[in-house]
Formats: sequence, C-alpha cells, structure tokens
Amino acid sequence: MRTQLRKLGQLVEWSNEKQAPLLLGGDIFDTPQISFRFYNLVSDVLRMAKQPVVATWGQHDVLAHVPDLYVSPVLALYHERKLNVLNEVWINRSCRIKTFGFGEKLTTPDNQTIFNVMLAHTPVYERIVPPYMKDVVTAKQLKKQAPGYMLYVCGDIHEPFAVDHVVVSGNMLRTSKDKIGYKPRAYYVEVDNSSFQAEPLFFDIEEGVFNDLTLENTIRTVKDKAKLYAMMDKLRHSDRKVMSYKERCLDRASGELRDHIAKLFDEV
Repeated sequence: MRTQLRKLGQLVEWSNEKQAPLLLGGDIFDTPQISFRFYNLVSDVLRMAKQPVVATWGQHDVLAHVPDLYVSPVLALYHERKLNVLNEVWINRSCRIKTFGFGEKLTTPDNQTIFNVMLAHTPVYERIVPPYMKDVVTAKQLKKQAPGYMLYVCGDIHEPFAVDHVVVSGNMLRTSKDKIGYKPRAYYVEVDNSSFQAEPLFFDIEEGVFNDLTLENTIRTVKDKAKLYAMMDKLRHSDRKVMSYKERCLDRASGELRDHIAKLFDEV
C-alpha cells in the first residue's frame, strides 16, 4: 500500500511541476472492493493535484467487469471532485478529451477542427499483437479505427510505449518477480499538428524489494527453525530490520499460517 501511494504521489508531483493535466487510462484500482482507509488515502493524494485529473475506468474498477460505476470507488472520487470521468472533458476551452471505459465502442470526434484527445481503456500493442489475444489492435490499427484525434492515451495493456501520437504507459508497479527488469513509467507528452514528443518519466524503485518477497514467500511454507535462522542471518547482515520484516510477514498472512509464523519468530 505504501508503494502504491508513493508512486501515485510522484505522478501527481510530475503533473504539478510540468503544469500538465494528468490522464489516467483506467484500472485506477485493482478491485472495487477496497477499504475505506485505502480509499481515503488515495483521495488525500489526489487532493494535492493542481492540474485537472481526467480518468476513464477499466474492468478492474468495477465488479465482475460489469460497467456499473455506482459500485466503483472511481465514481466516488468523481463526486469528491478528485478526478473527472465524464464522457467529454474540456481543458481550457481548447482541448476536448473523450473518454471510453472498458468495452465501450471507440468513436471518431464529431468536430475535428479542435484539439481532440482520446482517453480509453482498450488493449493496444505497439506493433505486434500476440496471437492468443483477441479484439486487440496495434497503434496503427487504432488510428485507422478511430481517426481524428491528436493524441491517443490508452490503458489496459501493461507494455509501455509512445509512438506516432499513441501512448500506453503500462503498469506503474512491478507486480511479480518476473517483472524485476521492468521500469514503471509515465509519459510527459507535447503534441501538435506537426510534432509528437513523449518523454518517459520513470518512477523511483526501491532496491531489494524482490529479495524481501523471496524471503516472505519462503516463510509461508517453512517447517523448521533452521531455515528461519538462516533467513534471520541474512537480515541481520543487511540494512533490513528483523522486526519490520516480522510485521510484513504477519501482515501478509492470516489464520493458522499467521499463528505459525508468529510462533516461529517468537522461538527464534
């Protein structure tokens, strides 16, 4: 939770520093079933935004992928005026952002004489779509499917790219150990009729995160104190604190597993 909030705060800081609207391509939350505590913390971070925050919603923002925002915390953030999820948002009367949630049909803008931006939660790959993916397009196909936008900002796919007026920022978290080399990012975009520039802004990454995860996964199945002693020795010879490590392990477990972990730590 701390990592998620820290990165969201960094995203808001970039928006404020560059005086640029913040566009969020959906899946703001991994699930709509979040705690009041986490919702309020997210709301506090978004309250720091000095620029407009415009968002669309993804399948993870709603229950069972059903497009009903009344059971989603995204709509509550809109009512709090922390972000805007309307179908059409104007920025300074000169830029119109059209939003498309998960599964909504993408349409062309009715007035192509103004600066139109598409903000959609739709799967887009840069050039090659994996053969096992259905109803997915490339950046080039997206522009042919819905022409007339100066900028296309899309969520859903976790592989980031920015090419030819199409931007996919990907996931701002490394969610599994096979993503150890992944560099979460946002993009700062400058675009007009003749040029397109997208500067990647890389989130700060904490060192040693995956080492901790490996230890935490091990302690879930440890059966003898010898293995736990070995893990404690690794911690004591690093800059990690044993007690904070114990708290993290207990926080990730429940029931009999939590009792087992607590007993092992007490015995050590």
